[in-house]
Amino acid sequence: IDAVAKSRDGRFRIVSNDEREQTLNQLLT
Repeated sequence: IDAVAKSRDGRFRIVSNDEREQTLNQLLT
């Protein structure tokens, strides 16, 4: 269960980071 939780958290963080970059790019454009 621990490994699954870690992988989920990692994926969620990557997605949130991508969303942040997209919003930043939109603001800069």
